[in-house]
Amino acid sequence: MSTVDEPQAAPEPRAGVVRTLLSEHLRLVSAVAFAVGVAGLLISELGDVHQIRVFAAALISLAGVGFGIDTGLADPRTLRVPAWLRSRRAAIGIISTVVAIAPAVVALVALLVGLAGNAGDDRSAMLLVLGALIGALMLAATLATGGLTIARIARAANEQPNPGNPATVEGEGAEA
Repeated sequence: MSTVDEPQAAPEPRAGVVRTLLSEHLRLVSAVAFAVGVAGLLISELGDVHQIRVFAAALISLAGVGFGIDTGLADPRTLRVPAWLRSRRAAIGIISTVVAIAPAVVALVALLVGLAGNAGDDRSAMLLVLGALIGALMLAATLATGGLTIARIARAANEQPNPGNPATVEGEGAEA
């Protein structure tokens, strides 16, 4: 016991400790959350423990958010892209857009077809119309988003590089 009245350092609040841990190890925490979420989904499906499916899906979603934050807040870096890849960037972007929205389009078309096929069941006509309207709007929004993305990729591929961009001044390190 000290006889000197020295101010004691206040302990750091738990929220600050968690925030520091996450900011320093966000990629690792996201990878662990993703792995635990996938394991949870496997246990849910293979072990007939369907109650944990929602929590596993939430962990996977949070891992995606963590990876997105880590990538978005990372320091910018210049990528060296080979010329053959740079020349095909529009095609790569369009193909990846089509691949990304294809499952949503198929699911929404199946929803609309399924609603039309279920018209004879004992369901409320109002619910069927509402479901069809929501499905049609989601399908239109998905197709419009995909179309706008493809149009922007095609337009960006035809634009001249920015001469003030240090990545393109020497002809190396141009972004894809």
